Amino acid sequence: MSDGSAPLVTVVVPLYKSAGSADALVDRLDALQRSLAPSLLEVVFVDDASPDDVVQRLERHFPCTFAVRVVRHSRNFGSFAAIRTGIASADGQFVGVMAADLQEPPALIADMVGELRRTTADIAYGVRAGRDGDTMGARVASSLFWRGYRRLVQPEMPIGGVDVFVCRRHVADQLLGMTEANSSLVGSLVWLGFPSIAVPYTRQPRADGGTSAWSLSRRVRYMSDSAFSFSRLPLTLLGWTGLLGLLACTLAGAAVLTGRLLGRVEVPGYTALMLTLLFCTSLLLVALWIVGEMAWRAYENTKSRPLAVVSQRTDYPSKTREEQP
Repeated sequence: MSDGSAPLVTVVVPLYKSAGSADALVDRLDALQRSLAPSLLEVVFVDDASPDDVVQRLERHFPCTFAVRVVRHSRNFGSFAAIRTGIASADGQFVGVMAADLQEPPALIADMVGELRRTTADIAYGVRAGRDGDTMGARVASSLFWRGYRRLVQPEMPIGGVDVFVCRRHVADQLLGMTEANSSLVGSLVWLGFPSIAVPYTRQPRADGGTSAWSLSRRVRYMSDSAFSFSRLPLTLLGWTGLLGLLACTLAGAAVLTGRLLGRVEVPGYTALMLTLLFCTSLLLVALWIVGEMAWRAYENTKSRPLAVVSQRTDYPSKTREEQP
Protein backbone atom coordinates (compact mmCIF):
# COMPACT_ATOMS: atom_id res chain seq x y z
CA MET A 1 0.00 0.00 0.00
CA SER A 2 2.97 2.31 0.31
CA ASP A 3 3.88 4.70 -2.49
CA GLY A 4 7.57 4.28 -1.68
CA SER A 5 7.99 7.85 -0.46
CA ALA A 6 8.27 6.91 3.23
CA PRO A 7 8.75 3.74 5.27
CA LEU A 8 5.49 1.87 5.79
CA VAL A 9 4.62 0.69 9.30
CA THR A 10 2.04 -2.11 9.56
CA VAL A 11 0.13 -2.80 12.76
CA VAL A 12 -1.72 -6.13 13.08
CA VAL A 13 -4.80 -6.11 15.33
CA PRO A 14 -6.66 -9.41 15.92
CA LEU A 15 -10.38 -8.96 16.56
CA TYR A 16 -12.51 -11.15 18.79
CA LYS A 17 -15.30 -9.74 20.96
CA SER A 18 -13.73 -6.29 20.57
CA ALA A 19 -16.78 -4.21 19.62
CA GLY A 20 -16.70 -2.23 22.87
CA SER A 21 -13.31 -0.71 22.05
CA ALA A 22 -13.76 -0.22 18.28
CA ASP A 23 -14.39 3.56 18.30
CA ALA A 24 -11.58 4.31 20.75
CA LEU A 25 -9.26 2.02 18.79
CA VAL A 26 -9.68 4.02 15.56
CA ASP A 27 -9.12 7.30 17.43
CA ARG A 28 -5.87 6.00 18.95
CA LEU A 29 -4.67 4.68 15.61
CA ASP A 30 -5.40 8.08 14.04
CA ALA A 31 -3.15 9.62 16.68
CA LEU A 32 -0.53 6.96 15.95
CA GLN A 33 -0.51 7.91 12.26
CA ARG A 34 0.13 11.54 13.17
CA SER A 35 2.99 10.59 15.49
CA LEU A 36 4.59 8.36 12.82
CA ALA A 37 4.51 11.04 10.09
CA PRO A 38 6.04 11.23 7.54
CA SER A 39 5.97 7.43 7.71
CA LEU A 40 2.75 5.84 6.53
CA LEU A 41 0.59 3.59 8.68
CA GLU A 42 -1.19 0.46 7.52
CA VAL A 43 -3.49 -1.40 9.91
CA VAL A 44 -4.45 -5.02 9.26
CA PHE A 45 -7.55 -6.01 11.23
CA VAL A 46 -8.02 -9.78 11.42
CA ASP A 47 -11.58 -10.83 12.25
CA ASP A 48 -11.18 -14.23 13.93
CA ALA A 49 -14.90 -15.02 13.42
CA SER A 50 -15.86 -12.58 16.18
CA PRO A 51 -19.49 -13.10 17.25
CA ASP A 52 -20.11 -9.35 17.74
CA ASP A 53 -20.33 -6.47 15.24
CA VAL A 54 -16.76 -5.21 15.71
CA VAL A 55 -16.02 -5.09 11.96
CA GLN A 56 -19.21 -3.15 11.23
CA ARG A 57 -18.34 -0.64 13.94
CA LEU A 58 -14.88 -0.19 12.53
CA GLU A 59 -16.17 0.22 8.97
CA ARG A 60 -18.14 3.30 10.02
CA HIS A 61 -14.82 5.12 10.29
CA PHE A 62 -13.42 4.07 6.91
CA PRO A 63 -11.75 5.62 5.02
CA CYS A 64 -9.60 7.21 7.70
CA THR A 65 -6.14 8.74 7.97
CA PHE A 66 -4.38 5.38 7.70
CA ALA A 67 -4.68 2.54 5.18
CA VAL A 68 -6.79 -0.41 6.36
CA ARG A 69 -6.94 -4.06 5.38
CA VAL A 70 -9.66 -6.26 6.89
CA VAL A 71 -9.07 -10.01 6.75
CA ARG A 72 -11.74 -12.47 7.89
CA HIS A 73 -11.25 -16.04 9.09
CA SER A 74 -13.78 -18.67 8.08
CA ARG A 75 -14.04 -19.67 11.76
CA ASN A 76 -12.33 -18.99 15.05
CA PHE A 77 -8.72 -20.22 14.90
CA GLY A 78 -7.33 -18.38 17.96
CA SER A 79 -5.36 -15.19 18.51
CA PHE A 80 -1.96 -16.59 17.45
CA ALA A 81 -3.37 -17.80 14.14
CA ALA A 82 -5.02 -14.40 13.63
CA ILE A 83 -1.71 -12.64 14.25
CA ARG A 84 0.04 -14.89 11.74
CA THR A 85 -2.65 -14.14 9.17
CA GLY A 86 -2.20 -10.41 9.78
CA ILE A 87 1.58 -10.59 9.46
CA ALA A 88 1.22 -12.53 6.20
CA SER A 89 -1.06 -9.76 4.89
CA ALA A 90 1.23 -6.92 5.99
CA ASP A 91 3.18 -4.80 3.51
CA GLY A 92 5.23 -2.72 5.95
CA GLN A 93 8.99 -2.56 6.45
CA PHE A 94 8.16 -2.58 10.16
CA VAL A 95 5.45 -4.95 11.43
CA GLY A 96 3.87 -4.52 14.85
CA VAL A 97 1.26 -6.48 16.77
CA MET A 98 -1.11 -5.11 19.41
CA ALA A 99 -4.41 -6.08 21.03
CA ALA A 100 -7.72 -4.34 20.32
CA ASP A 101 -8.53 -3.75 24.01
CA LEU A 102 -6.01 -0.86 24.19
CA GLN A 103 -4.31 -2.13 27.34
CA GLU A 104 -1.12 -1.63 25.35
CA PRO A 105 -1.32 1.99 24.13
CA PRO A 106 -0.93 2.35 20.33
CA ALA A 107 1.48 5.25 20.94
CA LEU A 108 3.90 2.58 22.14
CA ILE A 109 4.20 1.38 18.52
CA ALA A 110 5.74 4.73 17.54
CA ASP A 111 8.22 4.49 20.41
CA MET A 112 9.26 0.97 19.38
CA VAL A 113 9.62 1.93 15.71
CA GLY A 114 11.79 4.87 16.80
CA GLU A 115 14.01 2.54 18.86
CA LEU A 116 14.45 0.15 15.94
CA ARG A 117 15.44 3.03 13.67
CA ARG A 118 17.84 4.40 16.25
CA THR A 119 19.54 1.06 16.99
CA THR A 120 20.56 -2.07 15.13
CA ALA A 121 17.99 -4.22 16.94
CA ASP A 122 15.56 -6.25 14.84
CA ILE A 123 12.78 -6.67 17.42
CA ALA A 124 11.32 -4.24 19.97
CA TYR A 125 9.33 -5.78 22.83
CA GLY A 126 6.91 -3.85 24.98
CA VAL A 127 7.81 -4.67 28.61
CA ARG A 128 5.38 -3.77 31.37
CA ALA A 129 6.70 -1.27 33.87
CA GLY A 130 3.33 -1.03 35.63
CA ARG A 131 -0.21 -2.41 35.48
CA ASP A 132 -2.92 0.21 36.03
CA GLY A 133 -6.34 -1.22 36.81
CA ASP A 134 -5.19 -4.77 37.62
CA THR A 135 -6.10 -6.31 40.95
CA MET A 136 -3.41 -7.54 43.31
CA GLY A 137 -4.45 -11.12 42.62
CA ALA A 138 -4.05 -10.66 38.86
CA ARG A 139 -0.61 -9.13 39.33
CA VAL A 140 0.57 -11.95 41.58
CA ALA A 141 -0.81 -14.64 39.25
CA SER A 142 0.83 -13.02 36.22
CA SER A 143 4.15 -12.63 38.03
CA LEU A 144 4.20 -16.27 39.16
CA PHE A 145 3.23 -17.52 35.72
CA TRP A 146 5.95 -15.64 33.85
CA ARG A 147 8.59 -16.44 36.46
CA GLY A 148 7.79 -20.12 36.02
CA TYR A 149 7.78 -19.76 32.24
CA ARG A 150 11.20 -18.10 32.17
CA ARG A 151 12.67 -20.65 34.55
CA LEU A 152 11.22 -23.82 33.00
CA VAL A 153 10.67 -23.02 29.31
CA GLN A 154 12.43 -19.99 27.79
CA PRO A 155 14.86 -17.99 29.94
CA GLU A 156 15.18 -15.50 27.05
CA MET A 157 11.50 -14.50 27.32
CA PRO A 158 11.19 -10.84 28.46
CA ILE A 159 10.10 -10.40 32.08
CA GLY A 160 6.31 -10.23 32.23
CA GLY A 161 5.83 -11.79 28.80
CA VAL A 162 5.09 -10.05 25.50
CA ASP A 163 1.73 -8.59 24.48
CA VAL A 164 2.97 -6.01 21.97
CA PHE A 165 6.02 -5.97 19.69
CA VAL A 166 7.43 -4.50 16.48
CA CYS A 167 9.89 -6.27 14.21
CA ARG A 168 11.63 -5.63 10.93
CA ARG A 169 10.33 -7.19 7.71
CA HIS A 170 12.94 -9.94 7.49
CA VAL A 171 12.10 -11.08 11.04
CA ALA A 172 8.40 -11.26 10.15
CA ASP A 173 9.25 -13.38 7.10
CA GLN A 174 11.31 -15.78 9.22
CA LEU A 175 8.47 -16.00 11.77
CA LEU A 176 5.99 -16.92 9.04
CA GLY A 177 8.34 -19.69 7.95
CA MET A 178 7.77 -21.46 11.29
CA THR A 179 4.51 -23.32 10.65
CA GLU A 180 4.27 -25.49 13.77
CA ALA A 181 0.76 -26.18 15.01
CA ASN A 182 -0.09 -25.83 18.72
CA SER A 183 2.90 -23.65 19.40
CA SER A 184 3.48 -20.16 20.83
CA LEU A 185 3.95 -17.35 18.32
CA VAL A 186 5.79 -15.20 20.85
CA GLY A 187 7.89 -18.21 21.84
CA SER A 188 8.79 -18.66 18.17
CA LEU A 189 9.75 -14.98 17.93
CA VAL A 190 12.04 -15.29 20.96
CA TRP A 191 13.47 -18.57 19.65
CA LEU A 192 14.58 -16.90 16.40
CA GLY A 193 17.23 -15.11 18.43
CA PHE A 194 17.40 -11.81 16.55
CA PRO A 195 18.81 -8.81 18.48
CA SER A 196 16.06 -7.22 20.52
CA ILE A 197 15.40 -4.18 22.67
CA ALA A 198 12.90 -3.64 25.50
CA VAL A 199 10.63 -0.58 25.58
CA PRO A 200 8.91 -0.07 28.97
CA TYR A 201 5.27 0.99 29.23
CA THR A 202 2.42 1.05 31.75
CA ARG A 203 -0.42 -1.29 30.96
CA GLN A 204 -3.77 0.51 30.82
CA PRO A 205 -7.27 -0.62 31.87
CA ARG A 206 -9.31 -2.24 29.09
CA ALA A 207 -11.05 0.33 26.89
CA ASP A 208 -14.36 -1.56 27.01
CA GLY A 209 -14.24 -2.01 30.79
CA GLY A 210 -14.42 -5.80 30.47
CA THR A 211 -12.28 -8.49 32.02
CA SER A 212 -9.33 -10.31 30.55
CA ALA A 213 -9.85 -13.62 28.74
CA TRP A 214 -6.42 -14.75 30.02
CA SER A 215 -7.90 -17.42 32.30
CA LEU A 216 -6.15 -20.16 34.26
CA SER A 217 -7.01 -22.74 31.61
CA ARG A 218 -5.50 -20.51 28.89
CA ARG A 219 -2.35 -20.05 30.97
CA VAL A 220 -2.02 -23.81 31.43
CA ARG A 221 -2.50 -24.43 27.71
CA TYR A 222 -0.02 -21.70 26.79
CA MET A 223 2.56 -23.13 29.19
CA SER A 224 1.94 -26.65 27.87
CA ASP A 225 2.24 -25.66 24.21
CA SER A 226 5.40 -23.67 24.91
CA ALA A 227 6.97 -26.41 27.02
CA PHE A 228 6.43 -29.07 24.36
CA SER A 229 7.66 -26.76 21.58
CA PHE A 230 10.68 -24.97 23.07
CA SER A 231 12.11 -26.96 25.95
CA ARG A 232 13.14 -30.42 27.15
CA LEU A 233 10.96 -30.05 30.24
CA PRO A 234 8.53 -32.86 29.23
CA LEU A 235 11.41 -35.30 28.69
CA THR A 236 12.95 -34.22 31.99
CA LEU A 237 9.64 -34.84 33.78
CA LEU A 238 9.39 -38.21 32.08
CA GLY A 239 12.86 -39.17 33.30
CA TRP A 240 12.18 -38.06 36.86
CA THR A 241 8.82 -39.87 36.81
CA GLY A 242 10.60 -43.08 35.87
CA LEU A 243 13.20 -42.64 38.60
CA LEU A 244 10.50 -41.86 41.17
CA GLY A 245 8.57 -44.96 40.16
CA LEU A 246 11.71 -47.08 40.39
CA LEU A 247 12.50 -45.71 43.85
CA ALA A 248 8.94 -46.26 45.08
CA CYS A 249 8.88 -49.81 43.81
CA THR A 250 12.27 -50.51 45.40
CA LEU A 251 11.15 -49.19 48.79
CA ALA A 252 7.86 -51.07 48.60
CA GLY A 253 9.69 -54.27 47.73
CA ALA A 254 12.09 -53.78 50.64
CA ALA A 255 9.17 -53.17 53.02
CA VAL A 256 7.33 -56.27 51.86
CA LEU A 257 10.45 -58.41 52.16
CA THR A 258 11.19 -57.06 55.66
CA GLY A 259 7.61 -57.67 56.79
CA ARG A 260 7.68 -61.16 55.43
CA LEU A 261 10.94 -62.01 57.20
CA LEU A 262 9.61 -60.62 60.50
CA GLY A 263 6.30 -62.47 60.15
CA ARG A 264 4.18 -59.32 60.27
CA VAL A 265 2.27 -59.89 57.00
CA GLU A 266 -0.85 -61.97 57.63
CA VAL A 267 -1.75 -62.42 53.96
CA PRO A 268 1.61 -62.76 52.28
CA GLY A 269 2.18 -60.21 49.52
CA TYR A 270 -1.43 -59.14 48.91
CA THR A 271 -1.50 -55.59 50.34
CA ALA A 272 1.99 -54.67 49.22
CA LEU A 273 1.36 -56.04 45.75
CA MET A 274 -1.85 -54.05 45.29
CA LEU A 275 -0.36 -50.79 46.55
CA THR A 276 2.72 -51.23 44.41
CA LEU A 277 0.68 -51.99 41.31
CA LEU A 278 -1.60 -49.01 41.82
CA PHE A 279 1.23 -46.58 42.48
CA CYS A 280 3.36 -47.75 39.57
CA THR A 281 0.36 -47.77 37.25
CA SER A 282 -0.42 -44.16 38.12
CA LEU A 283 3.16 -43.15 37.39
CA LEU A 284 3.08 -45.01 34.09
CA LEU A 285 -0.13 -43.20 33.14
CA VAL A 286 1.51 -39.84 33.78
CA ALA A 287 4.52 -40.87 31.72
CA LEU A 288 2.30 -42.09 28.88
CA TRP A 289 0.37 -38.79 28.96
CA ILE A 290 3.61 -36.88 28.45
CA VAL A 291 4.69 -39.14 25.60
CA GLY A 292 1.21 -38.91 24.10
CA GLU A 293 1.30 -35.11 24.15
CA MET A 294 4.61 -35.13 22.30
CA ALA A 295 3.47 -37.72 19.77
CA TRP A 296 0.22 -35.83 19.14
CA ARG A 297 2.09 -32.60 18.42
CA ALA A 298 4.45 -34.38 16.07
CA TYR A 299 1.47 -35.95 14.31
CA GLU A 300 -0.30 -32.57 14.01
CA ASN A 301 2.76 -31.04 12.38
CA THR A 302 2.93 -33.81 9.76
CA LYS A 303 -0.56 -32.96 8.45
CA SER A 304 0.67 -29.69 6.86
CA ARG A 305 -2.75 -28.10 7.28
CA PRO A 306 -3.00 -24.30 7.07
CA LEU A 307 -2.99 -22.70 10.52
CA ALA A 308 -5.93 -20.52 9.46
CA VAL A 309 -8.28 -20.09 6.50
CA VAL A 310 -9.04 -16.65 5.10
CA SER A 311 -12.56 -16.29 3.71
CA GLN A 312 -12.46 -12.61 2.69
CA ARG A 313 -10.01 -9.72 2.36
CA THR A 314 -10.97 -6.05 1.87
CA ASP A 315 -8.68 -3.02 1.44
CA TYR A 316 -9.67 0.50 2.49
CA PRO A 317 -7.20 3.14 1.21
CA SER A 318 -6.41 6.06 3.48
CA LYS A 319 -7.87 9.51 2.87
CA THR A 320 -5.98 11.81 0.59
CA ARG A 321 -4.35 14.81 2.22
CA GLU A 322 -7.13 17.00 0.83
CA GLU A 323 -9.77 14.86 2.53
CA GLN A 324 -8.05 14.88 5.92
CA PRO A 325 -9.04 17.61 8.37
